[in-house]
Amino acid sequence: MKFIYLADSHIGGSDSAGYCQQERSLRYARDIFDELRHWLHEHPEVDFMIHGGDMADSGTGANILQAKEFFAALPCPCFLALGNHDLTETDSLQKWLQIVPEFFPEQQTDYSFLQGDVRFDILTVHWGKQEFFWDPSEAQIPWFSDQQFNQLQKGLCGKRRILITHAPPCGLPEAQTGLQNPLHPPAGNFETILQQLAEEYSLDLILGAHNHMNLATRSDPAWLVTSSAFSETPFEFKLFEINDKKLCMETISLVNQLPFRSSYDHQKSYVQGRPCDRKFSENDPQTNISSTQNSILP
Repeated sequence: MKFIYLADSHIGGSDSAGYCQQERSLRYARDIFDELRHWLHEHPEVDFMIHGGDMADSGTGANILQAKEFFAALPCPCFLALGNHDLTETDSLQKWLQIVPEFFPEQQTDYSFLQGDVRFDILTVHWGKQEFFWDPSEAQIPWFSDQQFNQLQKGLCGKRRILITHAPPCGLPEAQTGLQNPLHPPAGNFETILQQLAEEYSLDLILGAHNHMNLATRSDPAWLVTSSAFSETPFEFKLFEINDKKLCMETISLVNQLPFRSSYDHQKSYVQGRPCDRKFSENDPQTNISSTQNSILP
């Protein structure tokens, strides 16, 4: 089974405002999604796509409709884990469920599904005092409710298990950034909670987002992965292949296929990461050897 994972497309946002790690090109959003559609047509072996959240820059009806147009054109099913930017209005949750119910099995934003022998669990992170609503004036402290923890215990048995949630599972390691401390770790005790969930449910993989940076590190028993922002240079996503004997990932960039030019800040090349941050195979240790050399980027 193969699937792609991307995050932080921020549809409807501004290129001149908002958190970003590299140049944002939302003015060319249609070109970027058209190229993703072309790539998927050329790779029909991909079974589905998972979006790790912040599909829209704000959870308005107009932005959700634009997201629907872009993703409905893709030649594969799409599943969504809502991010903080997707929930900026008090009725954003209802709008998502009304406008794009096809992204949410059984009209639930916390859900599980089976693909072959692999169970996928998607949970919406809460960021403030109110569930399913993000107030930018509040400190961003990700958390799950008791009901969401219970979701992980329900039915659906698979030989392997993947958890998807918008918050990053950990900060970028010092070896990747050259800094003295992990970069952009989740606030509060979220990292500890995810580690406990990984051990309790024998998770193989935790997919996060939010930091707009590539991460691929092992914290037994699970791989921890985040993706750079799909709307920022070099417009990347992850390709996964998984079965009962194999789990591997590579990072795909669309930058050379797009009909426009974009700039890149090489002082922040840790965002894209070293080869070991961009690709791994659990059955091939050579792909996981750390390197001090960053990727060659435009």
